[in-house]
Formats: sequence, structure tokens, C-alpha cells
Amino acid sequence: LRLLRLVKAVRPLHQLALGIVKALQSMFWVLVLTIVALYACALLMTNLIGRGMMAGVEDLDARTQSLFGSVMDSLFTLFGLMNSQFWREVEPLFVILPWMKVVWVSFTVLSSWALLSVMTGVVSDNMIEVRSLQARKDEEKAQEFRRRVTQSLSEVFGAASTSGILTKQAYVEIISSPYYLRKLQEVANVPTEDLVRMFDWLDVDNQGSIAEEDFMAGFDWLNEPVTGKSLLKLQTSVRQRCKKLEEKVQSLREQMDSCNQTMVAKSQEVDDFLQGLLLKYESTFQTLQQERGEVERQHRELDAKIGAIRRKINLATRQRKTHSSLSMRVLQDEADVSTRWSSRLGLLSPSSALTSAAKRLSSPFRSHQSR
Repeated sequence: LRLLRLVKAVRPLHQLALGIVKALQSMFWVLVLTIVALYACALLMTNLIGRGMMAGVEDLDARTQSLFGSVMDSLFTLFGLMNSQFWREVEPLFVILPWMKVVWVSFTVLSSWALLSVMTGVVSDNMIEVRSLQARKDEEKAQEFRRRVTQSLSEVFGAASTSGILTKQAYVEIISSPYYLRKLQEVANVPTEDLVRMFDWLDVDNQGSIAEEDFMAGFDWLNEPVTGKSLLKLQTSVRQRCKKLEEKVQSLREQMDSCNQTMVAKSQEVDDFLQGLLLKYESTFQTLQQERGEVERQHRELDAKIGAIRRKINLATRQRKTHSSLSMRVLQDEADVSTRWSSRLGLLSPSSALTSAAKRLSSPFRSHQSR
């Protein structure tokens, strides 16, 4: 019983045992076909070799001929030859009757290759069928378990979520309830600490909330064993995320290229504008320099003219002063002369003589000033 329990505990050994048991009926008929074929060949060999109905058999030694003395002896000998036995004992038969080699080759092909291959194929076919049946049963169990998991998770998510979104605070509150905690532990055999951390594991965007699809997928991954199927799903999920990431990176790259092109165009426009402004400034500066030179030249000419005018004024002032002093001197002389003559003659007073002399002297000076 312990051995039977061991066979049942080891899954591959249990499938092999089920395959063999299921193949027993087919193997029985293959064995029947093998026995019938051996029996027919034993009858033929007994008559031809054991009883000497074939020419040349009388030259065989008694030991070789005794191998086919009766039907049972021939049957046993043929069974041994089928399993690579008695080849040295029947070697004299091939020396005396070389054409018997073709007969033995045909017998070997029929018995050892064909019949045994058929038996192996029957067992393999039944084992494959047993595995397929077991896989279907496992799939049905997995679907039933997945259905119960989905139902329990939907109940928990519906009690904690609002508008299809589950927040971390609501998740912590829902697992604080013994009823919902037991529900979650039924579908995910993990400690409570891991259930608390599961929200952080599922919240890949760090937004503090997850959708129902992410919630279901997380617990589905948690319950699924590590098999080729789960690894394929993981690889597919990683590829999808990588594909989305590549698309986002490509989009950002295109946006950056567009921004770079726009910046280059704007920079070219700014350079052209600054170049034009610089040329305009240089032209304006040259014009101002020329105007400044012209103004300085005019200023020098004006200074020269003003200097000439000042020299003329100074000269005229000196001439006027000289003329005034001469006039006053002449006037004084005439006044003196008039005074002397008046005193002598007694005709005119000194004041009237002086006045008449001043008028005569001032008239030429006024004409000079007007000029």
C-alpha cells in the first residue's frame, strides 16, 4: 500500500502507471498476435528442420536439429532468437543452408522490429492519451479554481472600490476585516504582510490606486505555478510593456527632434535678425561717425570764423579807441585855441566855442561808426 501511495504521490510515475494499465488491453492483443506469429513459425520450422522435410537437413548435427524437435522446442527457440539468443547454436544451419539467412532476417524484422514497435507504440499512445486526459482534468480544475478566485476577488474589489478604482486606504481597510481577509487568503495562500504589500507591488505608477484589471491579474499571477505557460505569459507581458515603452520613447524622440528643428530654425532666425541688426548698427555708426566728422569740421570752421570776427572786432575796438583819443586830443587843442582867441577878442564864450568844436570833431566819428 505504501508503494501504491508513493506511485500516486509522484505525478510522472502515476501517469506512467495509468498509461500502462490503460494499455493492457491493447498490449494483450499485441501479445496474442506475437504468440500466433511465433506459433506459425514454430510449426513451419518443426516440419522443415526438426522432422527433416527439407533437403540438406540430414547433414545438421543432432544438437542443432534438436532445437526444432517439437513445436514447443521450436517456439522456445524462436522466442530466444527474437531476444538475441541461440544464434551460435543455429549457426551450422546457415553454413549448410545459406538461403536460410534470408528467412531469419525476415523473422527478425517481423518479430523483433515490427511486433515490438507496435507494442511500444500502443503503450506510448495510451500514455499520451492518459496525459491528455489528465491535462484536461487539470485544466478543468484550474478553470474551476480560477472561477472561484475571480468570484471572490470581484466580491472583495466591489466592497472596497469606488467607480472601479481601488485606493490603498480602502484596500487596507478591507483586509482589516476578518471576512474579506479570509476570502483573500483562500485564493492566495500568502501571509497578511504580503497581502498588505501586494497593493504596492500592483501600483506600478505610484498613484495610490489600481484598477480592477490590475487587481485580478496580480492575484492570478500569484496563484499560477511556475510553468512554461506562466513564463510565456510573463515574457509576453514584459514584451508588451517594453513595446509601449519603446513607442513612448520613440514619440518623445520625435518630439525632441521636432523641438530641435524648431530651435534650430528659431536660432537661425535670431542669428539673421542679430546679423541684420549688427549691419544696421554698423551702418548707422559709420553714418554718425561721418556726421560727427562733418560737425567737427563745421565747428572748426565756425571757430575759425568766430576767431576772425573777434580779431576784427578787437582791431576795430583798438582803432576806435585810438581815433577817440586823437579826437579828444584835437578837441582839447581846439578848445584851448578857441579859449585863447576868445579871451583875446572877447567875441565868444569858452563854452560855446568848445561845443562847436566838439560837433565838428564828432561828425567824422559818427560816420566811421556807421560804416
